[in-house]
Amino acid sequence: MRRRLVLLLALAVAGCSSGKGSTADAGPDGGGGTGSGDAGPDAGARDGGPGAADAGLDAGTFDAGSDAGTVDAGLDAGGADGGLLDAGADAGPADAGAPDAGPVDAGPATYGDLDASGNWTTFDTGTVDPNSNGFFEGAVFDGRYMNFLTLLSGVVRYDTTGSFGDPAAWSAYDPSTAHPNAKGFIGGTFDGRYVYAAPSLLATRYDTSGPFDAAGSWETFDTTQVEPDGGGQVSYAGATFDGRYVYYAPNNDGRIAGGVGFALRYDTQGPFGGVPSWQEFDLTQVDPDARGFAGATFDGRYVYFASQYQSLAVRFDTQGTFTQASSWQKFDLATLFPPNTGGNAVGSGHMGLIYDGRYVYWLPQQSEQEIMSYDTRGAFTSSSSWAAYDPSPLTSCGPQLGLGTGAFDGRRLYLPPGDCQGVTPASTMLVYDTTLPLTQSSSWSVFDLTTFDTNGFLFAGAGFDGQYVYLVQHGFTPLRFDARSPPGLPPAFTGSFY
Repeated sequence: MRRRLVLLLALAVAGCSSGKGSTADAGPDGGGGTGSGDAGPDAGARDGGPGAADAGLDAGTFDAGSDAGTVDAGLDAGGADGGLLDAGADAGPADAGAPDAGPVDAGPATYGDLDASGNWTTFDTGTVDPNSNGFFEGAVFDGRYMNFLTLLSGVVRYDTTGSFGDPAAWSAYDPSTAHPNAKGFIGGTFDGRYVYAAPSLLATRYDTSGPFDAAGSWETFDTTQVEPDGGGQVSYAGATFDGRYVYYAPNNDGRIAGGVGFALRYDTQGPFGGVPSWQEFDLTQVDPDARGFAGATFDGRYVYFASQYQSLAVRFDTQGTFTQASSWQKFDLATLFPPNTGGNAVGSGHMGLIYDGRYVYWLPQQSEQEIMSYDTRGAFTSSSSWAAYDPSPLTSCGPQLGLGTGAFDGRRLYLPPGDCQGVTPASTMLVYDTTLPLTQSSSWSVFDLTTFDTNGFLFAGAGFDGQYVYLVQHGFTPLRFDARSPPGLPPAFTGSFY
């Protein structure tokens, strides 16, 4: 992860520009319903119950945490033709209507055997574009294509209707060839028609109804137009979609140690290049330490950011006004648990979020931190809504393990290894069965990714297309695992878990 941050910082500094302005507050137009709120811990932490079984695909439709207001994100509007979402290409972004009723699939799913070699495949994207094997940093599914985002060479995509090993099913495009500084992507999301890449320099999106390799299918926006005057250009790490708005998690501006807190939001009902479509809010108004985020997710009502440098968990109530501090909540994870074996406060240093339909997971990227889970049925600031698990004894990396990415297939969380903090690269992937308690060792299994790929380490992105889990690395080949049958996706799935 350190190498990722050094390169990100270099890109941000190189792309600094001027011409900043301001934008009006659009008001509380975002999705939402009655939601989980802070009415009290209805279910408590996972340790006290059956876990997420009632939230997963096997038990019907996802219970998106909030009781109402989940979005149809991508399932019935605007995505690429074909594939699981099969949304067509003639509609705009998904509406923020009521959640789809009933289960996604017709019956119980069967989950793939991790030890079966036939369930694993790899592909060398360098055979499609020699420059494409460069620092993959996220994967976004648009209903047909799995889009792999990179720091250096744009986007590589795979057509899920084709054979994974067939070069004809793959294509690559670098939008910076037509739009300078449209590069340096870390995470992204999908709104039913457009794929959004979280920017180090320019906010970038791809219209899936247009040709992938056509410059006219790509749009950019210079975020310095809505960022505060006097600062460096902000780099963002992770994005999510709530049914109307796309949110970008603020990471750093190349100047301030510990990152910045300038959260960014785009209204998909407005033009991408129009300043009034964008809003910025400085989260340090909520707390001076609310900054340096990496990872975002949405639970049907609330948008969550994970802090890479601090121990604060932050969320935004989409029923509120984006630019008002009262619409945001904070919670200091370090107050929940005693220091761990290394003497560090648990809760600081997370990079990546995953929502499984009930629980939100914070993934650790710094040494000697723990995986955290929040039960969206409970109060955000109640310790009974939270649980933590230290996975380091399960891995060869031990307490130096960094995760920072993962995917969910309806039952299992897949957490491939990231940085080993200077130790020999870790190759052990952690797999968690969400139907079991988080803190129970038997809920976890481990798998050595070098069994099927000698380069199976240093992962920085993951995706799920309803059947297959995709894992991408820094500078190496994507891996694919046949995870579940029959295929199925949650109703409010927006393409990415980052």
